[in-house]
Amino acid sequence: IKTSYKLGLKPDGIWLTDDLGEQSGPFFSPRLFKEFYGPCYKRIFDTAHEFGSETHLHCCGKVDRLLPVLIECGLDAIEFDSPRMSGYNDLKQFRGKIMFWGCVNIQSIYWKGTPEEVEREVWHMIRNLGTREGGCGAYFYEEPKVIKVPRKNIRAFAKGLEKYGDYSKIPSHWWDYPTIENWNDFEVPPLPPLDAK
Repeated sequence: IKTSYKLGLKPDGIWLTDDLGEQSGPFFSPRLFKEFYGPCYKRIFDTAHEFGSETHLHCCGKVDRLLPVLIECGLDAIEFDSPRMSGYNDLKQFRGKIMFWGCVNIQSIYWKGTPEEVEREVWHMIRNLGTREGGCGAYFYEEPKVIKVPRKNIRAFAKGLEKYGDYSKIPSHWWDYPTIENWNDFEVPPLPPLDAK
C-alpha cells in the first residue's frame, strides 16, 4: 500500500481475499481470530485508511461471528458469494457498520432458481443487508459458466438490481419486512410494489 503511494498511485481501495470459514462456521473462534489475526488486519486496514483508501475483503464461509472483530479492525466492506450461508438474521445486525458486497447465492438460487427467485433474492439482499443510506453492493459472479448459471438468471439479477438498487426510491417502511432464513421451506410471495404499505 505504501509503495503504491510512493509511486504516485492512489487507489480508491484495496481488495484482500482470505477465506476464513467453512459451511458451518469460522475456522477459529472470534477470540483466537482477534488475538492472532486481528493485529495484522488492523495494520493493513489502518495503513489503507491513512492513505485515503477503503478496505474490502472477499471471504468465503459462514463468518458472521468474525464480523465484530473485522469491523473493530477497520474493515469497510465484506464480499460474500453466498450471503445465505451466514444467514440474513445473523448479518442484519451489522448493516450500517460495514458494507456488504454480494452476489445472489451461488450455492442455490443463482444457478438452480427461477428468474423470479433470482429477482426476489436481490430484493432480500438489499432489504436485509442495506440501510436507507446504502450499504449493500452487488456484483456478478466472475465465472457463471463454471457453476452453470443460466443466462436468464444473470438477466434476472441485472433486472432485480435495476428495479430495487436505487435506494433513494425505496420508502422507509420497505425495510421492515420480516427476514426469511430458510428459502426452501418458504412459499415466496409476489414482490410488493415499492409503494406498498
